[in-house]
Amino acid sequence: MKPLGVTQKLVDFVIGLRYEDLPPNVVETAKLCLLDSLGCGLAGHRTELGRIILEQVKEMGGARQATLLGDGTKVPCAQAAFANSAMTNALDYDETFENLGHPGSTLIPAAMAVGEHLGVSGRKLIEAMVAAYEVSIRIGASIQPSPERWREVWFVGTWHTFGAVAAAGKLLGLDSMQLANAFGIAGATSPVPTGGPNAWGPRPQTWVKEPTAWPAHAGVLAAQLAKRGFRGNRAVLDGEHGFWRMAGSDHCDFDAMVEGLGQVYKISDISFKPYPSCRWIHSTLDAVKELVERNRLSPEQVKQIIVRSFPQHVTDLTDYEPVTLVDAEMSTPYGIAMVLMGVKPGPIWFDDRNLRDPNVLSLTKRVTVEIDDEATRIFFDDHRMVSTVEIWTQDGLKMTARKEYAKGDPKYPMSKDELLEKFRALATQILAGNKVKKLVRIVQAIENSSDISHLARYVQ
Repeated sequence: MKPLGVTQKLVDFVIGLRYEDLPPNVVETAKLCLLDSLGCGLAGHRTELGRIILEQVKEMGGARQATLLGDGTKVPCAQAAFANSAMTNALDYDETFENLGHPGSTLIPAAMAVGEHLGVSGRKLIEAMVAAYEVSIRIGASIQPSPERWREVWFVGTWHTFGAVAAAGKLLGLDSMQLANAFGIAGATSPVPTGGPNAWGPRPQTWVKEPTAWPAHAGVLAAQLAKRGFRGNRAVLDGEHGFWRMAGSDHCDFDAMVEGLGQVYKISDISFKPYPSCRWIHSTLDAVKELVERNRLSPEQVKQIIVRSFPQHVTDLTDYEPVTLVDAEMSTPYGIAMVLMGVKPGPIWFDDRNLRDPNVLSLTKRVTVEIDDEATRIFFDDHRMVSTVEIWTQDGLKMTARKEYAKGDPKYPMSKDELLEKFRALATQILAGNKVKKLVRIVQAIENSSDISHLARYVQ
């Protein structure tokens, strides 16, 4: 008998995963991911990016199946997954895995849309989410390119699609053949790689780097088509011409893609974000925050800030006069200015008053970013974002801080209370206080819910 390929092994894992087999810490992490995603999506509703996408999706109309966050309109599942994913990623405040991507902002809206439509139980939702995290993360981490290829093309949304199709396919009850077909359809319709020079510039742009919404749509639609008998490449991840080639990579670790399935849960390595900005900037912001708090620095005291980190800070993240929300999210100098000014992390970072404030722009121009060879090696070898920050004061004092792990990393985690505070701050951008409290209670006990569709009443 021919040995199973990685595609079929992942398919079998998704189908066979049961809530009863999940360790308690995995269930707890899944619920925190769900709450964090909902908070980010609700606040993303108020962004210009969210407004445009909501208008378009609502104009398209269709079957009333799943709820748009912050709005209440029901649209077809694939369209709800698309819009809610876009809003979840809009503030760049959503969780990450090893600084490689944002799997939850794709797979959770996909799971929620299909789960609401079918009226699944909370346990089924958690099953689907955990299965999707494992599939998505394992594929994404296994196909990361070499540093040389990274400079040419870098991809995120490509592998996110498998998280969405795994979640949707499990909730739809696809059998082994159907889910393998769905994986093939999803792989063939994943968005093209969007990292690199073509995505990062020139600016301003409405969206760069993270096409989380298109893979959410593609994954849900792939599962729905497979349910109706549509066929795809059932070995899409396998071999020398598998998905990793389609994604633009020059490397694939097939063993790592399936090693420890059902015993080692990659969702446990998810990082949550304390700042609404590109995760690559966070260790720098932590270092600045430490220096400000330790030395009680005011913005007026700062003469110069020198950042030494990996090359992407220099090539992609040094916008000194960001114009749009996305420009500011991708700007190391702007994030530093927000921390120096003491602006509480959240949507207010991107308020026009801050984007146009001459005091903020004055601070951004005091930032210099340099490449650190050791940080570069660590970034490509271990996906860690080492950053060293020097701040020089007006009276000639120098202070230095170095960070190897950003706040929110499993080795430097945000507490549950911190995550709840973040959720409440985001959700109250849209919801009344009583709804926010109710939503927290529902998600914290979601495993006891017989039908998650009632959540829709509390996200609008």
